Amino acid sequence: MCKMSAIFGFTVFAAVLVSCESISPVMKAPTVSYVNLMEPVNFLDSGANDVLKRALSEEGLVAIADIPGFAELRREVLLGSYKCAKQAPEARTTAFEDGTSRRTIAATATGVDKLNAMEFGTTTGDACSASFQAKADEFRMLISTTAKAFTQRIGDLFTTAEDEPLLRHFDGEGSFDTMEDVVANAEHLEHFHTYYKPSPAAHATSDSPGPSDASEAVTSTIDLHADQGIFIAFTPAILVEDSTNGEAHVASLEAGRFYVKLMDGSTVTMDFGDDGNVLVFMLGDGVEQYVNNKLIKGPFLRAAPHGMVMPDHTDAQSRVWYGRMFLPPMDALSEAHGISFGQLRKKMIEDVHAGGGKGQGMGCSRMLQETEGLQCETNQIYCWMRCMEHTETASADICDEQNLSLKCANQRGEIWVPENRHGDYNPICTSDTNDTKPVTPTEQIPAKPESCATADFAAYAGAADYQHSLNLGFADEAMLMWNITDGMLVGKMAVKSVVGWLAFGLLAAEGVGGAHPGMNGAHIVMGVNDPDPDVAGMNETAPFVGTGVAEYMIHPTKSAFRHWADTSAVTQSATASSIDITDCHSSMTFTCSAVGGQALALGDNQRNNLTWGYHTSTFLKGYHGFATKGKLENFTFSGENKGSVAVVSKVPDENAAPSAVAPFFAVLFVCQLVVLFNGRI
Repeated sequence: MCKMSAIFGFTVFAAVLVSCESISPVMKAPTVSYVNLMEPVNFLDSGANDVLKRALSEEGLVAIADIPGFAELRREVLLGSYKCAKQAPEARTTAFEDGTSRRTIAATATGVDKLNAMEFGTTTGDACSASFQAKADEFRMLISTTAKAFTQRIGDLFTTAEDEPLLRHFDGEGSFDTMEDVVANAEHLEHFHTYYKPSPAAHATSDSPGPSDASEAVTSTIDLHADQGIFIAFTPAILVEDSTNGEAHVASLEAGRFYVKLMDGSTVTMDFGDDGNVLVFMLGDGVEQYVNNKLIKGPFLRAAPHGMVMPDHTDAQSRVWYGRMFLPPMDALSEAHGISFGQLRKKMIEDVHAGGGKGQGMGCSRMLQETEGLQCETNQIYCWMRCMEHTETASADICDEQNLSLKCANQRGEIWVPENRHGDYNPICTSDTNDTKPVTPTEQIPAKPESCATADFAAYAGAADYQHSLNLGFADEAMLMWNITDGMLVGKMAVKSVVGWLAFGLLAAEGVGGAHPGMNGAHIVMGVNDPDPDVAGMNETAPFVGTGVAEYMIHPTKSAFRHWADTSAVTQSATASSIDITDCHSSMTFTCSAVGGQALALGDNQRNNLTWGYHTSTFLKGYHGFATKGKLENFTFSGENKGSVAVVSKVPDENAAPSAVAPFFAVLFVCQLVVLFNGRI
């Protein structure tokens, strides 16, 4: 039995102080080695994929072990953060009801590539020196690199349904298709926390043991709960002790007990090992709120209910911990509310300020009431789960003049209702309703005949005709082949299915791109398979390009095909190109030294950042659909190094059952951000 009282703002948790009479049995944390996480081939060959999939669907967490140099770096940086927090003017101090105090150095990271400055202000002390900052940034970047690989592996193992991005852009232009996209486009919150509290054993030394008997009463515990981010990355805490000479050092004592509630309802103390060379990824409630309902089928990701038992310690000892909470993008849409996560976050700040810093607690009733009754402005229409601005051709007045109604419709003129999640919707003037013109599935590519089961894809692809070849996608589903002839790339991309489109090209330059950096603004050569020119019912914004090959520049910020289907301003660099579609397979050939006017680096060991993709479910009727797609970064067309394939998403098994998890969004996500990362929002 535990006696509880609320404490808010504690580390990454909504904390509850408890007094417990016993300690849970110990369980070794599921573990994947760093090298197996980072290398796709090792990840599969070692069985790490099975370990990670089971761990994230059962325990909801995984420890990444044997990170090169991490143990010593962790000790050095956490000890340095303890010293710096004592001197930093911007380090926030929070007092809790039980007498515990916490000093916090905060920071943010944008995506996984940009570390923003740590917030400790101008100090005359040497603890927050440039040397400490450099070490801290090295530590933070190693966590970023590991987190990037972690999101890629989640995308590989937990596949979303076709045409179902994890999150959509609030403005309707583009989406965040994968976990990697979501994490890459958000700002994430980081905290270095130091906890300290006077202890009855005020004069004990580092040789004095803390409670270890399971029968001893333990206090200062964070009760079981699930975090409200997508996931957090954290390092197991250390205990820092001030010596009598004033020097701080890491004490070889337990820094607290971390416990998790398992799927069977039992609770275990999680053992992460004692060498300090681990980084823990733990799933938050976000995966159950807006990830699981997008997956094709189980197993589903599990948020980990967990808590922390604080150790007994002297007044010379402090518990030091680091964590980074990974959040959804500020401009992503909360489908339950029709506003962005950034707007939800702003509402929560206002709510907290109005409530004297306390907010509405766990239920967030006031914010929920405000957003459930969402009203758009007079120059807007509620369309595709958001308020959209009227256009030059569609407003209430314009439609009235035509004796039509302002409606939200897709490019086939079909009228949106909230149950419709897929597509590209915009305001139009029309006399139709959802009853007269409901949303229907996009035209499907016919199923392959049974004879395709024995069709020889290798012979069709014809790799023997090319000096170089590379498998793309999963299970040799696609191939890229090429020769370098007279300074030209003579290439062929072949797919083991009938496609609606397939594409290959150059990623956009760094700094270009909206919801999908690299993809938005990319120059591609794209083959389209659409033999039926009948676009009856399509509205005036719907493009039709027919079957053929052309070079395109994907719009820098808008992903829908209608925004970049016009090739009139794009240089057609290829001297020859063609598309071939059989009953079973598809291919595109191209001869070029540039794509869309952007030169390819074809010399020995010259590097390219490339993109590729293909779509096998629907024809290109206004909506380009989702695809198997990936990147080839630092890629050479000649020499032994062929770069690496990064699969971003996979077309799901057409026989797979849809997720049985009902879609929902818990408003607690933003509510607890104020509670969990006190003052950061």
